[in-house]
Amino acid sequence: MMAATGSSQDAMRTAMTPWLINTAHALYGHLANPIHAALRIRCVELKNAAGSKESIEARINSINDFLHGDRKTLREQTFSDLTLLIEGLSNAPELDEKSRVNVAKLVKVSLSELAYLNEELAFKNRYYWENLPQLTVELDS
Repeated sequence: MMAATGSSQDAMRTAMTPWLINTAHALYGHLANPIHAALRIRCVELKNAAGSKESIEARINSINDFLHGDRKTLREQTFSDLTLLIEGLSNAPELDEKSRVNVAKLVKVSLSELAYLNEELAFKNRYYWENLPQLTVELDS
């Protein structure tokens, strides 16, 4: 509509930036939620596990660093911050190899979709956005 009424690219970008950030944030949440849920369960399992206390603490700390590494609120996050958070999902600790490959593939596709959205202010693949893929996460034993 803005283009049809003669708005400049700059005006369209300014008007659409909050939507773009909210879309990236929602996508991050969609991708991160199953990973975060699995890692919270893993923390409980590790706390109840037998073994080297130092090794278990290191693993728990690694999970907590991953879960709580970014403390910015949505208002403080930029589009770039959110793409970095999505990219970082590939480095989640404690994932088994199958899940790590799954996450990496989904992150790659998601970042490609977001990059296009950012450049064109339009969806590249509507099917992707209308049917966001589900992520199954398994943790190494």
